[in-house]
Amino acid sequence: MMMKMKKIKKLIMAGMALLAMAGGARAQQDAQFSQFYANRLFYSPAAIVGTDELFRASLTDREQWWGGGRDRPSYRLLNATQFFMGKKMGVGLTVYEWNQNIETDLLAKLSYAYHLQVGQEAFFSFGVDAGVVHGFYKRPILPDGSYGPDVDEAIKTKPNLDLGLGVEFYTREIVAGVSVQHLPIRITKDSKKLQLHAYYYFGYLGKINRDWALYPMLVMRMAGRSTNLDISMRVFYHNLLHFGVGYRLDAAVIMAGVNIGPHFTFSYACDIPLGNIRHRFTMPSHEFVLTYRGCLSCPYHNTMPINAFD
Repeated sequence: MMMKMKKIKKLIMAGMALLAMAGGARAQQDAQFSQFYANRLFYSPAAIVGTDELFRASLTDREQWWGGGRDRPSYRLLNATQFFMGKKMGVGLTVYEWNQNIETDLLAKLSYAYHLQVGQEAFFSFGVDAGVVHGFYKRPILPDGSYGPDVDEAIKTKPNLDLGLGVEFYTREIVAGVSVQHLPIRITKDSKKLQLHAYYYFGYLGKINRDWALYPMLVMRMAGRSTNLDISMRVFYHNLLHFGVGYRLDAAVIMAGVNIGPHFTFSYACDIPLGNIRHRFTMPSHEFVLTYRGCLSCPYHNTMPINAFD
């Protein structure tokens, strides 16, 4: 009798987990990367640097609510861009993985941006991205650590086209942009459909002297009925390291980074949950970013100063 009750309890827990996932499987939100500046291409196809011909690439790993259980979300992101000065256009690649419990989403997209000069050092960038998004499902992990039954076919989805648009204005000191991601297109009724997202952002690089600079940034994210505001302030020292703090409506952020040689930068951010999130998930989130910027055929860029784009 006791064994039967345990089996019934496990089935109930599995059913609740599946219902929860089914409700959010088709409309979960994008990752809110704390280091927005390092992952702007993920949010806007217009965010392709147009002041040089350096190849740029970044790898991001975000572990949400570290220590909060096996079903906590985790994110991995690859961005890569190349700008062509002669053609005033750039291309980019983004590969994104979102993983939680029974669901793993993969998004791969290509970006294109055309840059229009409107002043001596002022430009508009117009971007579009297109790719494929797909959700993969597996047996859920129950609260007791065991595995539940196979996922119901009813909540599984098929690959879908993913489209986004963006526009960005930038100078050596200013960057401001707006973008819309996951335009509401569905190839079939069972295709994966992400929630429509809109992003608005503004950043300003203010140099104090030859060694120190301040970089405040404001980001607004909107998805359905959810709106979040990111405010951050980074301090740069001698194009060598940076550190700063940030605030979201659901978290406080501490961040730091260091340049490793002329091409690599390693940065880290720690999110401390606030408000209602704090009562559910008391564990912090950790985010690591490794970026590369370089060009074998143009070594004079090795000492390129920081600007509002990187």
